[in-house]
Amino acid sequence: MNTKYRLYYLSMATAAFLLTSLIANSVAIADRPEDTSYLCSTERNQLNFNTSIQPQNKSTLTVFTWNAHKFADTQYFIDLKKLSQKSDLIFVQEAMHSSGWQNAFASHMPFDWSFHKSFCTNNQATGVLTGSRYPQITPRTILTTGTEPLSFTPKVSGISFIEFQNKKIMIINTHALNFNLGSDFEDQIDQIIEMISQTNLPIIWAGDFNTWSPGRRSYLFNQAISQGLDPLIPQNDSRTLKLDHILVRGFRSLNTKVLDQFKSSDHLPVMTELVLQ
Repeated sequence: MNTKYRLYYLSMATAAFLLTSLIANSVAIADRPEDTSYLCSTERNQLNFNTSIQPQNKSTLTVFTWNAHKFADTQYFIDLKKLSQKSDLIFVQEAMHSSGWQNAFASHMPFDWSFHKSFCTNNQATGVLTGSRYPQITPRTILTTGTEPLSFTPKVSGISFIEFQNKKIMIINTHALNFNLGSDFEDQIDQIIEMISQTNLPIIWAGDFNTWSPGRRSYLFNQAISQGLDPLIPQNDSRTLKLDHILVRGFRSLNTKVLDQFKSSDHLPVMTELVLQ
């Protein structure tokens, strides 16, 4: 074989090797554990992870709730990290879980985290994520009995407890059904209300309640008020759709506001500072 053909076959072999390596590397990247959620390959629907939580000795709790829009905007995590620096409790809806996201939250925000799965897509879990500067006690997950009519996926609430000023506090993170039929929305609210009715503890209940109609909003508020919870009304609320709420029992709000400077989700964060009564 002359030199010309030897060079030709050598270059073809090199190109084939490089292409094979590229494909192999691409598959390896796609299959890396950090891109998948452990919850999608097991029967479990919740998990907890944390970094070193420093003991807190505060007179108030700063709380905010914010729908993540499934982390579609890369700025969201940066904004969430900024808000977390002055917060004690974080309630996130439409959160995503994978090993990569878990590592990101654990390494950047020193909270005790609990993730509660609603469903999985492409081996990543969607659900609600609660972060606390106080250890979360006995977290549990409540799935709706009804589902969204097109996706046939349930919505989810994450419930746990914390100790604050020597008192046990119930914290509830809810993502309510949206495009449901019949009484599914009311049934979900009643599901939580029934649980609340069985305790006299102070409560912080926050989330995306999808209260896009006056009827839905009234139902949520009336049911909550029947159990001694106060819906906190932001003073600067210019939202067209008021979907996200914080409701409390046994607390007084010093200041509740919508943080309309944060644009990295299709929802705006709602924040409050609470004093235990």
